Amino acid sequence: MEKKHGFTLIELTIVMGIFIVIGTIIVSVLSATFTGNTKIRTTGELSQNGNYALSIITNLLLSSQRFEGIVVSSSPSCTPTDSTTCCTPTGVSGKSISFVGLDGGTTTLTCEDTGSSPAYIISSASASLSIPLIDATQARLSNAGTCSFTCTQVDEYSPPRIDISFSLQNIGDGSSANFRTSVSLRNQNLK
Repeated sequence: MEKKHGFTLIELTIVMGIFIVIGTIIVSVLSATFTGNTKIRTTGELSQNGNYALSIITNLLLSSQRFEGIVVSSSPSCTPTDSTTCCTPTGVSGKSISFVGLDGGTTTLTCEDTGSSPAYIISSASASLSIPLIDATQARLSNAGTCSFTCTQVDEYSPPRIDISFSLQNIGDGSSANFRTSVSLRNQNLK
């Protein structure tokens, strides 16, 4: 009997099974890598949006000439006088804050529900110009309830402190991050 050279059906099946297992492992590792890279990218974009908004708000408040008040609903919750900024030791909180810049223009920062997509944004309004402080194509406020401005002041001789707090949500994957900072107003009531 003549011996033929080649592989048996069992040998070919075993080799194909090994290749399928190795291929599955490689595909799952690559998939996890791409998913991880996407998550890192979207988290980075979310952090960039939040940190940009915080830096703009901080710079605007630091360079403000006069604090105008915090708005809780549609009317100011306090109106500053010459002796106080109306911030209390326990704090006054609201969704909107107004101040006068060194150029004399009034700026209002607002956490608002736009009623459209994206639903919630942080915006800055000076005169008739309104500018969103976050990139609405990438992120939005988790909801307007997560955004607040709180003003505290120990006494009339200490500078008022504004605490800013908001939570952003990534539009693509729904991930969210909290942002918070405090700003001591140093140029108050300059004439």
